[in-house]
Amino acid sequence: MKTVAKPIVLSDPPRICLVRLSALGDVIHTLPLLGQLRDALPDAHLGWIVEPAAEPLVNNHPLLDAVHVADRKRWLAALYNPLAWAGAWASLARFRAEVAQQRYDVVVDVQGLAKSGLVSWLSGVPQRMGFSPCREEAHRWYTHPVARPWPEFDPDHHVSHSYGMLAQSLTDQSTDMPHPLLPPVPEAAVQAAQAMLAPLGDRPIVVLAPATRWQSKHWPVKHWQKLVDGLMQESTVAVVGVGGHGDHGLVADVVAPATAQQRSLNLAGQTDLTTLQAVVKHAAVVVAPDSMTAHLAGALNHPAVLALFGPTSTIRTAPLGSRVSTLACDTPLDCQPCHSRTCHLPRQTCMEDLRPEAVLSRILESMNARNAGLISAR
Repeated sequence: MKTVAKPIVLSDPPRICLVRLSALGDVIHTLPLLGQLRDALPDAHLGWIVEPAAEPLVNNHPLLDAVHVADRKRWLAALYNPLAWAGAWASLARFRAEVAQQRYDVVVDVQGLAKSGLVSWLSGVPQRMGFSPCREEAHRWYTHPVARPWPEFDPDHHVSHSYGMLAQSLTDQSTDMPHPLLPPVPEAAVQAAQAMLAPLGDRPIVVLAPATRWQSKHWPVKHWQKLVDGLMQESTVAVVGVGGHGDHGLVADVVAPATAQQRSLNLAGQTDLTTLQAVVKHAAVVVAPDSMTAHLAGALNHPAVLALFGPTSTIRTAPLGSRVSTLACDTPLDCQPCHSRTCHLPRQTCMEDLRPEAVLSRILESMNARNAGLISAR
């Protein structure tokens, strides 16, 4: 498939830099593209431009030769604060110098937003490639726009398959989409996770990640609580709630039915990305909405992952992994998927009608399959 309006000139070996600044789950969805480029161009010099929050997902990655951190929020904030101009300008200059030192032939903007298009241009790399058309007119920053193979929000194609078309356009090779590969977990993070989970002893762990940035993806707290109550009655598991610093209260409410039995931990705000990765590796099952934790767990390919879907497509943004399953409500809805951050209807049926009994049943099935596997392995 040749969809680039004019040919991209690559050196030998090629030097290519991906631009995927955020969000964390979307960065994970871009990792298969990295694998496709490495498979097609094994000798290529590959880099990645990312924002600070997502750096741990690509730093020390075995398929990357360089990682560049674009502190875009700092640069933008400085526009309104003259006292910060000098520091922000120095940061931007360092970023441009660091990228220039790598002598990239092309940057590939996977994100396709105004911010990523601008960062692609600020990188100083002469050839800039990305999908067109795209939201926020990001394609105006590109020297080499690529025609989309299907609409951006097509619910019948996974986003990672779309990104693979960029690799195909760049290399003229069609390669299978590999599993997303994460960097190795540092030993310090492994030890930190073990210390956090020690109070639970040898109980199987179910990790719950209730928080999301999208209001429309929130599963009602009463449903989470009913799920936890069912787990306490139907199994011997302990539940571990995870989230950011601002999610401590939410997680406390979610795990409350297990707290009195000393079968819960609230780790909200206590884990960075690498420690969260180590915690998830200890889990038997991870339950989360369409969010970073679900995608992280899917990429690890170790715990069973149950992703709860409402406003987004179970095909387009499902976590990638061999042990991933998705669950959505059975109610037929004309508005689903809406891909909207906020539900504007009187009742958010897609999440409210996703019953905790169905989620509990799926978890117990995963636990039973896991136990059967352990028995047969012995």
